[in-house]
Amino acid sequence: MSHKSIIIKTFMILSFLCFMVSTFDNIPTIEARQTSTLIEIHGQLYDEKSPFHPNTRYLDLEYVKKISKSKAPYNPVPLKNLQNYSLLHWNLTDEQLKQSYDMAVMLLEPCQNLKMEDKLRCVAAVLRRYFDRYMTYSTSAPHWLDAYGFFILRSASCQGSACATGLCLNILGISYEHVNHNKWTHQWARVKVGNTYWICDPYGLYVGPELVPYKHPYF
Repeated sequence: MSHKSIIIKTFMILSFLCFMVSTFDNIPTIEARQTSTLIEIHGQLYDEKSPFHPNTRYLDLEYVKKISKSKAPYNPVPLKNLQNYSLLHWNLTDEQLKQSYDMAVMLLEPCQNLKMEDKLRCVAAVLRRYFDRYMTYSTSAPHWLDAYGFFILRSASCQGSACATGLCLNILGISYEHVNHNKWTHQWARVKVGNTYWICDPYGLYVGPELVPYKHPYF
C-alpha cells in the first residue's frame, strides 16, 4: 500500500470517527428538546398540565372533551345577565362592552362544560394564550385598564387582564371579586370554589387556591 493510500484511508477513518462522536454528542440534546414538557416562565416551571404552558392540555379540545362533565351545548350567559355587569361596564360604552363580550364568547367554548376548578384553569389558559400571541402589556395605551383594551385593542395592564378574566367568568356563570380594582398594584379575579377561594390570574401566572385571604402567592 502506498504512502498516499495510507494517508487517504487514515483521513477517512478519522473523519468518520469525528462524525460519530459529534452525532452521539447531539443525541441527548435533541431528545431532551423533543421529550421535555417543562417550560420556565419568570422563574416558575410549568408542564402541559398547567394552564400557562404553551401546549397546555386546556387548549387541547380532545382533552377538554375527555374531562368535560357533559355534552351539553354551549350556552354563554347573555350580556345583560352577567352577574358583575356594572363592574364590567365601568369605563366602557355599551358597544365597547358588547365587542369585548363577543370576543370572549368566541374564545370560551372549550371551557363551558367543565367542573369549576377546570373552568378556572381553562379561562386562564385561553387568556394567557391570547396575550402571548396577540397582545402587549401597557399602563398607558387607550383602555389599558379594562376588558376592551384586553380583547379589542390588545394592550392592557393587570387590571385589564382582571377585567377580561371577570368577563369570561361571568359568561360561564361564575361570580367573582376584582381584587385591588383601580389601585396601583397587582390585580386579579377571586372566585369562591366550594368552601375556599381561588385566584384566577392569567397575567400573574397563577390559578389555584388562595393560601392567605386576598394575598397573591407571587406578589
